[in-house]
Amino acid sequence: KHEARYQVLKKYLDENKHLQRIYNYGASRCLYDINLCNELGRRWYCSDIDITSIEEAKKYIKKYATYPDQIQVKVEDEYCSNDDKYDLCICMEVLEHVIDPIKLLNKLEDSVRMNGSMFITVPYGPIEYTMWKDSPHRIREHIREFNEQMIYSIFKDKKDLKVGKMIYGLNKYLPEETGCYFIIYNIGDNRGFGGYYDIDMEKKLKNSKDVFLPGYDKYLGGVVSNKL
Repeated sequence: KHEARYQVLKKYLDENKHLQRIYNYGASRCLYDINLCNELGRRWYCSDIDITSIEEAKKYIKKYATYPDQIQVKVEDEYCSNDDKYDLCICMEVLEHVIDPIKLLNKLEDSVRMNGSMFITVPYGPIEYTMWKDSPHRIREHIREFNEQMIYSIFKDKKDLKVGKMIYGLNKYLPEETGCYFIIYNIGDNRGFGGYYDIDMEKKLKNSKDVFLPGYDKYLGGVVSNKL
């Protein structure tokens, strides 16, 4: 509850009480959702591609949720295809894991009603470098890093766009800043993404390959959802 990104999301929801049906894509174990539902109520629809996280989320909801009937959790696409649109879609720390983020964004926007909202975060800086140094057996999880130029290239035409930056501090091994960007906007007539964006996916994957640990090919075929 005291984590900084959680507080930003809670403040946003406090200021937008009309957002009652909330879809969290990439909810993992639903810790944010459980605490926010306990504090603010509303209805939560949570999904993730990781079956283990989904099963653990169900246990946490049963154990810690004050209003367990107001939190539902399923595997990814079961909510994206819902005809009953959501007021808000949350997508925090997900896009950096996805091979085709534009395709995913199109799908998520389609799940939100007209004049509904999107709340997105992406990390920046050498976030994973500490993990590689401390746990060299782990496979790299981030496919790409988003910078401000890329963010504005993708989202520049979105209604009521707000982009914020949260600084975590310097990486403990590298003198480089780490943090995350917040991308918040409303769904208008220009729903969806088309045209040119400053995101060369093939080049980014190739440039990243030399720092992937053994298991890179298995990672791309297994952990990342190929449906995206």
